[in-house]
Amino acid sequence: MKHSTLILHCVIFTGALFMSAYVNGATYYAASDGNNGATGKGAASPFQTLGHAASQLVSGDTLLLRRGDVFRESVSMPAGVHVGAYGDEGLDLPVIAGSVPITGWSVYTGSIYVADTIYTAGYLYVNNALMTIARYPNTGWLRTTTWTENSAGGATVIQTGSLASHPRNANGYWTNAWIRWHRHSWWFETRKVTNYLATGHLALDSKSIIAIQPYYKNGWGFYLDNKLEEIDAPGEWFFSPSAKKIYLYPPGGVNPTGLLVEASVLNTGMSISGGSVSNICFRHFKDWALSLSGAPVVRGCRFEYNGRDSDATEQAGGTAMRATWGVHDAVISGNMFISNLNCSINWNENPGQVSATLIEDNTILHSGTVDGYGGSGPWHASAIIISNAKNLSIRRNRIFGAGYCGVIVGKDYNIVERNFITNIMVTLNDGGGVYCNASYNYIRNNVILYSVGGMESSGPWANLGQGIWPEFLADFHHSEIVSNTVAHCGSWGIFLENNFNCLIRDNNLFESKRSQLLLDGKETNPDVGRYTNLPQNNVIINNVLYGTNAAHQVLWFDTNFHYGVMYSNYYCNAFTDSVIGERTGSSGTGRTIPYWQGKYSWADAYARTDVNKTDRQGELCYNASDTTATFAVNGVCRELDGGIAFGTFTLAPYWSRIMTRLSSNPPNVTVSAAVQGSATAETGRAVSFVTHCPSGGVAEIGFGSQADGADWLWRPLGPASAAPNASATGEFWATAGSYYFAARWRVPMYGGTAVFYGVSSGGETDRASLGTATASFVVTNTPMYSAVWEFIMPNSTAPDKWTVPAALFIGEGLSSNCPGGGLMTVSGFPASSTGMPARHVIFSASTLGRDGIGWYLKARSKDMGPRSVDLEYSADGVGGPWLPMASCLPLDTTSTWQFIGGMINDPALGNSASSAFRLIAYSCSGGPLDLGAVEIGALTPEPSAALAVLAAAAMCLRRPNLLRERRRNGSESRA
Repeated sequence: MKHSTLILHCVIFTGALFMSAYVNGATYYAASDGNNGATGKGAASPFQTLGHAASQLVSGDTLLLRRGDVFRESVSMPAGVHVGAYGDEGLDLPVIAGSVPITGWSVYTGSIYVADTIYTAGYLYVNNALMTIARYPNTGWLRTTTWTENSAGGATVIQTGSLASHPRNANGYWTNAWIRWHRHSWWFETRKVTNYLATGHLALDSKSIIAIQPYYKNGWGFYLDNKLEEIDAPGEWFFSPSAKKIYLYPPGGVNPTGLLVEASVLNTGMSISGGSVSNICFRHFKDWALSLSGAPVVRGCRFEYNGRDSDATEQAGGTAMRATWGVHDAVISGNMFISNLNCSINWNENPGQVSATLIEDNTILHSGTVDGYGGSGPWHASAIIISNAKNLSIRRNRIFGAGYCGVIVGKDYNIVERNFITNIMVTLNDGGGVYCNASYNYIRNNVILYSVGGMESSGPWANLGQGIWPEFLADFHHSEIVSNTVAHCGSWGIFLENNFNCLIRDNNLFESKRSQLLLDGKETNPDVGRYTNLPQNNVIINNVLYGTNAAHQVLWFDTNFHYGVMYSNYYCNAFTDSVIGERTGSSGTGRTIPYWQGKYSWADAYARTDVNKTDRQGELCYNASDTTATFAVNGVCRELDGGIAFGTFTLAPYWSRIMTRLSSNPPNVTVSAAVQGSATAETGRAVSFVTHCPSGGVAEIGFGSQADGADWLWRPLGPASAAPNASATGEFWATAGSYYFAARWRVPMYGGTAVFYGVSSGGETDRASLGTATASFVVTNTPMYSAVWEFIMPNSTAPDKWTVPAALFIGEGLSSNCPGGGLMTVSGFPASSTGMPARHVIFSASTLGRDGIGWYLKARSKDMGPRSVDLEYSADGVGGPWLPMASCLPLDTTSTWQFIGGMINDPALGNSASSAFRLIAYSCSGGPLDLGAVEIGALTPEPSAALAVLAAAAMCLRRPNLLRERRRNGSESRA
């Protein structure tokens, strides 16, 4: 690389230049060997420095930096300027650096070298690898025995017995060194030692961020650094401010003259207002590398080793990219953040303005993962921190490694969706992959793994490595946590303590160490003026809670609170039926689901669980990419509904599937259709099936027009699972034609034998040995229910099926438009759903005499409209309560029409003249939803529409009331 001269000033422009707005501005060039006396208007006559270039630019202009060059400057660009790269794309990105090369090395003593410098060095890098400020001990931790301080956190004195064995232990030895102290669970402090006594007495300057209570005093880890005498290992270094010398024990003990040694000396990098920055590398700034205001776009940039220089007074820490109060409508996309010492992105946008900032498709690696280098105090060492913003979307980012949290959201009404977050909280504790300190936030379709909790340097504190944590301090409320995958966390999968009116739905929670879901509360909260114990009114529905530790429950709750509505969640521990953790005070007891249901009114009355306890271990497959991924079943696995998994399966973007691995293949179990027959279906006739299996299992009926099964649809038969020797029955409709049929039982038990029976309406006929013979399945004479279901509308008659009337009952203040052809466009979906219920459309119908109801629609999402919908019903009219028919049905992103549908059997429907059916739409960017071909009808649809409806229903209903394969919007596939 070429290197330019260090510029130690910051060029700032105000006034008229900020008001300029040229549609077609000029393009200027800069190179490290350029000339500030040149025109700068061509690659052959570039400027040399960014400061000079900035003085020539006005809004709308573009400045291009030559690839392979390094500009060591701090600069503020005029508003509306665009900064990019030019030159050979095979070269490295142009670099704006806060460091200078250190040369002129000579031997100091042994393997330690010394060089003079005119600058104040912060951190040192050798070939762009961070060196370690000389420390003791070189690895591991010293421990506090006790400490004292005043009520404000000052006059701190640590007493430790772990320095007595140091070879140079003496009064005053550690005076003026720095202590990097894991002061409490979620922060470090960097402070100067003002006095040391050989008895282990360390007096510190400044004060603590928060005064700590006495029972936290003992055993917290720390190390001491910034002392020349402690250079004793390769990669350690020391800067003497008084002598202006840098001492280095080079990696490998080699002479550093042949190495690129750089010291960080500049606090800040580039600031921009509006405009754009693309394809630039920012590195080695002590405070921040890129500061944003206005409406900027930042794409394709790289940020390396940026962060605040740790000194005795610094408590803020630094960040690679920061947003100031005046930023709005920013786009931060496709950037790479690598090994930044504190935070990678720190956002502080005025939440009172109308804005729609996007932070998307960035890769963020190892933020704040060096113990003690991430600044002092809370909310540090994280990948993304949103201190202030509204309607900001964090999506499709890939976050690998952080000292504390992956994403922190500190303000209401923001969106975190379709991110892949893994290996979080490696140095600190008591946080989450996604941590929210606010209300009305939307956390959806994220894959969060290994939020571990950094316990190595911790004192006596619990491991609190959560996957998703809505904070409990301020009675936060109305957050939506939907369709996330959370696995392998050090503590809880979802930590839902003292939150109100939240929606927790369709999450896969797997193998977190303490429990998959924690429910807790605060009986009173004087901080917000609440002095009574209130119901939390959360809705917790259709989640999978799967544990693999014999000692732990999958749900843990405090008995003092009413948590709201729980419905149709799946609870499984691989080793016990006592999957519910009932906690009173500090102790807890494992309980069975029936015990829990019988004791608590809010308990899940429709809880689902595994039925077999034989030889199993859960396995998670996940797809953290933007495209559907195909996986092969590895070995022999059983699905959560008890059926044997075989062959291949697909996972939608940012979704997962949990199965149980079996150690060997259950003998004599058929896992695919082995018996085929043919029959002719007549219009207006239903095909009836009854199957029987001596070993129990899950029954399905398959049918299609091709003998090889290529176009077959498989439909479940009730019940979903049965004891041995039970039978299951089912009925379906098809248009006229010839079809092949088969029944199958998927058997989860060892020793089971799958037996197929073909059955007529007159009784069973044993067909166990059919082979390839033709099976004669009787077409019954039972007519289809042909009533047209009435929509309840003011001053209107009932519509025909498969059309939409000009007016429907529209909930939540949405408007409708029916221009013709049976099309209704529903608009008004917000950028994020805010609370319960979500934005929805309600259809009403009489269901008297009909226990089984199917509801099908043709839908398409347009112009960034909703990406998935839920279908729900209420037998009590539009007032609810609402129960699920089908959840998280995907909408195609290409605006093509799709059939979506749901089906339900509920005796309450047959007694209701005012049943209601609700479509809930979820959106990330706002936009319309087109509806057409709406049908609310009997359990079996009319033959003319049956095949289309069956194709739609198969997606939703292949395993009713069990884990569904759900499609998600949203980078990596893994089995």
